[in-house]
Formats: sequence, structure tokens, C-alpha cells
Amino acid sequence: MTTKERRFLSYLAGLIDGEGCLNIIKITRPNGSPSYRASIMINMVDGLSLAVFKSILGEEFKINFYLYEPNQENRQNLYCLCIYDNNCLKFLDVITPYLIIKYHQAKELKRFLVWRRKWIAKHQGGKYPSSYWDKCSEFHKRLKKLRQTPLNGVNSVELLNHHDLRQYRAKLEDVEHLRNDVKNILEGVETRLSELQHNKTISAPEKDIVRA
Repeated sequence: MTTKERRFLSYLAGLIDGEGCLNIIKITRPNGSPSYRASIMINMVDGLSLAVFKSILGEEFKINFYLYEPNQENRQNLYCLCIYDNNCLKFLDVITPYLIIKYHQAKELKRFLVWRRKWIAKHQGGKYPSSYWDKCSEFHKRLKKLRQTPLNGVNSVELLNHHDLRQYRAKLEDVEHLRNDVKNILEGVETRLSELQHNKTISAPEKDIVRA
């Protein structure tokens, strides 16, 4: 892999850390039975960067590119890149070493995909037992918990569902709390980089991140 390719993947990882969503989607079928689907999404109002990634990586990872046009006149168009199921596993193998904020989410999503692939290969055909769906539900809950980072006791899902966000405006007394949050994040980044530096089986892309 060239330096240019590594920089490209680092930039993409930054977008995923900031704007991406790694998820195990739970779907209820018409007959009431559950279904679980792995997904990696990036949503942005600026579609240029996403279009570039689609043109370069779209064929290899079967990337879907969507445009959502809102009904309200004062809303901007929303562009979305999506990767689903086994294509997520292939993509995670490439991008995970470059992630920082969503590194642990990526590892959990990959564990789910690897487990599911092995299970299906071992139990070819037939009806899925309840133990299979219970295991899928466990992965779904664990990843959901990783995605809901608390902020002053309010997680992101509750914040988005709340109609009046004015009560969450920063106050002077909140500054110290926010400083602690930033400090914890930076300590997590330093820990992650330290792990990479001392890992004897470190991959070439991760070495370049550490040296950078």
C-alpha cells in the first residue's frame, strides 16, 4: 500500500469517526420474526467527498450512494454512503486500523460478522434456532451501548429525540465537565496509540499512523 493510499484511508477513517455510524440494524419481518443487518453509513450535506469515495471504493466494497431530498424548503439535501453485511467485514479489515473514536465499535461489529459467518457455514440450511437470534440480540445491544456515549447523563439517542435542546446549552459551570470529557478522550487516543506502538504484531498501516 502506498503512502497516498494510506493517507486516503486515514481521511476516510476521520470522516467515519466524526460523521459515520456503525450499526447492527434490527428489523422485524411481517411475520413478527427478527432479522439483523450490519451496516456502515456516512451521512453528510456535502456529497462531494462521499462521491469520491464511491467512485474509488464503490465497486470493491459494493458501496451504495443515496441522496435524500427533504420535504422542507429550508432543509439541505443529505447524501449517504452505505455498506451492508459481509461487505462491511471486508471494509472493516481495511479501515479499522485507522479508526480512533469508533475503533471499539468497529471491533464489535467485526466480531458479530465473523461469528455469524462461522455459524452459517457450520449450520447450512434449515431454520435458525432461538439461540442464534439471542446471540444476534446480544451483539446488537452491545454495539448500541458503545454508540450511546453519555453527555451530562443524556445519551445521544435521547438528545436527538428531545424537542427542546435549549436546556442543553453550555453554562459556565459546565466548562470543567467538558474539559474532563476532552481529557478522557485524549487519554483514550494516547492509550490506543500506545497499544499500537507496543504491539509486536502491528500491521504496516498502523505503524505509519503511530509514526505520524
